This record gives sequence, structure tokens and C-alpha cells, in this order.
Amino acid sequence: MTTAKLKADLFKYIEEINDKNILSALLNLLSSKRKNKKDFWDELNEKERNEILKAIKDLDNGHSYSFHDVAAKYKSK
Repeated sequence: MTTAKLKADLFKYIEEINDKNILSALLNLLSSKRKNKKDFWDELNEKERNEILKAIKDLDNGHSYSFHDVAAKYKSK
């Protein structure tokens, strides 16, 4: 996947988020990346990396859930 495609996909997902807390958390994450110049990927263990890669593969294959579906599922518990 190209950098341009990654940016476009990221923008699309962010555009769908209406929760101010989530947007603030994303902004903080991205801002801290600029300050620390560390790649969070390097700080993840192998299991965490594999889970993220699996999630990306699922998304690429069209297997996804909206934020609202996931939030409703966990809100009811």
C-alpha cells in the first residue's frame, strides 16, 4: 500500500469519528510521535504487532465494524 493510500484511508476513518475524546486521543498520539521521534511499533511486543497486522488484513478483506457497533456492544455489558 502506498503512503498516499495509507493517508487517504486514515483520513477517511478519522472523518467518520464524531467523538471528541477519541479525536483528542488521536491528536495526542500523533503529536507525541512528532515530539518523541520514536516509532510506537518498535515498542510493541510480537503479539501486539501480530494482532495489528491481522486487523489490517481483516480490514483489507472487507471485514470491519463501525465504531458505533463496537461501542454499542461494549456499552451493553
